[in-house]
Amino acid sequence: MSLFTPALATAQDEAPVSFAPVPSFAEEAQAAGLDHSYDGAWEFFVGGGAAILDCNGDRRPDLFLAGGKNPAQLYRNISPTGGALAFQPVDTGLTAKQATRVLGAYPLDFDNDDVLDLVILRLGENLLLKGKGDCTFDVANRTLGFDGGREWTTAFSATFEPDLDYPTLAFGNYVDRSAPGSPWGTCHDNFLFRPEKTDSGVTYPEASRLSPGYCALSILFTDWNRSGEAALRVSNDRHYYRGARSSFGPFRPDAHPGPIASPTAGNI
Repeated sequence: MSLFTPALATAQDEAPVSFAPVPSFAEEAQAAGLDHSYDGAWEFFVGGGAAILDCNGDRRPDLFLAGGKNPAQLYRNISPTGGALAFQPVDTGLTAKQATRVLGAYPLDFDNDDVLDLVILRLGENLLLKGKGDCTFDVANRTLGFDGGREWTTAFSATFEPDLDYPTLAFGNYVDRSAPGSPWGTCHDNFLFRPEKTDSGVTYPEASRLSPGYCALSILFTDWNRSGEAALRVSNDRHYYRGARSSFGPFRPDAHPGPIASPTAGNI
């Protein structure tokens, strides 16, 4: 893990020319208490994300760092105001198995209780972590009826649809390693989860498949033309699927998502 803090350096010149300050950065990860690395074999080449969130309400950004084959780690920001950067490792609330094979994480208040939660992307079961405050979390997959799957998940986005208290979740998946001929041309379908109200709260039923998939690198809900109608954009990797394009198509709450169209957006 590297952490750089900005400093200002002023260009020196005897000529009567005025120079603006030039930003520079100093490595401070070790000094700040961040002893962490993301590592692993080829399944971890696409990944290595981090989530920045205030998980204890002190208005300082805390860090959740993916580890690949190494355990993911949550770091609480204990830096004094105006002082040196300082971070303290804290328990993630994950088991040893759940903490490994993590590829990325996204902060999201998925239950609208004003406490940030975390969505964890893994090579394996994805996890919804409910924030309880003070940088503590509980795995909420079972409570929410969410099937985290076992795919190689490399992208995520969420949007709150009208009249729904919980977000719609989109997961972009990479290579299907179990398919014959993997990894060439064996990209996995992407998944879309819409919340459903129940007598006891909310549940996420079985995912809708966005097929075919072309090895997603990013997935994004966007109202790209400010029409008030959401669209879903998926950027894909043509390394394992020759000819794959950026996928882009309308996203209508009252319709099954179906295939996402692939316009002439160019290869990624």
